[in-house]
Amino acid sequence: MNKHEQAAWWRLGLGMAFLAYLCWQLFSSEQMFGEEGWDGIRGMLNVFVALFLLMHGIVRRRKGIEEDERDRVISGVAARNALFALIVIVLVSPMIMSGTAVPEGAITREADWLTFYTIACAMFAMSFEAAVTVFHHWRDRR
Repeated sequence: MNKHEQAAWWRLGLGMAFLAYLCWQLFSSEQMFGEEGWDGIRGMLNVFVALFLLMHGIVRRRKGIEEDERDRVISGVAARNALFALIVIVLVSPMIMSGTAVPEGAITREADWLTFYTIACAMFAMSFEAAVTVFHHWRDRR
């Protein structure tokens, strides 16, 4: 497994774990968010960023080829798919949440909720990019 694929596996695992936590807190949590609720999510975001940077440093320091031409092609395909996924999630999720193109609930939400919702959309796109990368590397090995 080359560095590019290993980094994609780490991004997929960390990204999906944090996305699941964030969506659980935003959409299923029974608690009313006060400042301490948002601080807890900020703390988990800091842990995620620290783990992500640690993973990136460990994978990049390993010996071996950083990236070859096939990795660049896979990276381009994954980036295009991630951009498409981000556009879809940003445009479709408000319709799912409220049934209209402009959600009425977004006006009544706290600014912190909208901030973390935007981070969740970006995490979805990052996880989707990693999943596409992992899939293409898996397909190339077959």
